[in-house]
Formats: sequence, C-alpha cells, structure tokens
Amino acid sequence: MTQNAAKMQHVLSQLAILLGLTGRVH
Repeated sequence: MTQNAAKMQHVLSQLAILLGLTGRVH
C-alpha cells in the first residue's frame, strides 16, 4: 500500500469516528 493510500485510510477512519460521535449526540 502506498503512502497516499495509507493516508486516505487514516482520513476515512477519522471521518467514520467523527460521524459516529456526531451520530450519538444527535
């Protein structure tokens, strides 16, 4: 896996966590 792909995976995981947190709040 390239460095760019790894960065995308990290960003997607962060977004998923943020969406999960906001989902719980609302």
